[in-house]
Amino acid sequence: MNKNWPTSICTSVLFWLLLIGNSPAWGFDDGQWQLPAQSNAGLISLSQAGADEWSGWRQVFAGIARMALSQISANKQSRCDFLSWEAVTPQVFQYAQYMPALNRSVIDFVFQNRGQMIGDGECWTLAYDALVSAGARAPGSNGIHPLNFGRPLTADEACLPGDIIQFRSCVFRVEQGTRTETIYVGSPDHTAIIVVPEQNGRMILAQQNTNGNKTVILTSLNFNTMIKGKYQIYRPLPDAQLQCLLNGRQ
Repeated sequence: MNKNWPTSICTSVLFWLLLIGNSPAWGFDDGQWQLPAQSNAGLISLSQAGADEWSGWRQVFAGIARMALSQISANKQSRCDFLSWEAVTPQVFQYAQYMPALNRSVIDFVFQNRGQMIGDGECWTLAYDALVSAGARAPGSNGIHPLNFGRPLTADEACLPGDIIQFRSCVFRVEQGTRTETIYVGSPDHTAIIVVPEQNGRMILAQQNTNGNKTVILTSLNFNTMIKGKYQIYRPLPDAQLQCLLNGRQ
């Protein structure tokens, strides 16, 4: 029997409370999250959807569910936890009003393809296809370096959901009681998409080709435990050629 069944049941109940607390379609409209117009649109969608006013009791249910699910995820202690999409969704909501349109579309792509293998299953392919789907500038074309995923963020810039993170020979060492675990990310390179930015040193990432798993999964990684290597975070940029085509049609 699965010893974590009480937590699984509680998480499911809280997620349904979150659904009750929203209107009928996951979507994004002027910084507000709501439920989708299409039932097959994916777990969340940041595309435009018609707004629906929330009643008082719905706000209460949604607020309780979001706080509780966020706490469940935050309480995980392992270095690279595999997370449920339902538990992470409320945390993405918190950044909705700050996310550029391209970042929203990248997150759309990630959630719509959860559990699927994108292209050849390589980590780079997930980021590439997400950017192309969003209408963002893609790496490896038109003279762009294959590992240039957009505008490099400076050390003092805050990252957002939908940003791309590129690891280079990173090593993480985690102390868990009397046991020490060493984790290698990037041999030498690894690409992931940020789903929830850093909170107390921990980021939630979407990636594939992790530990032999070539499908899109969510993991939590504690950057406070990094002892070697480097990484760069990129903000998606508009595709100049696509923009010219769109402008020419106007």
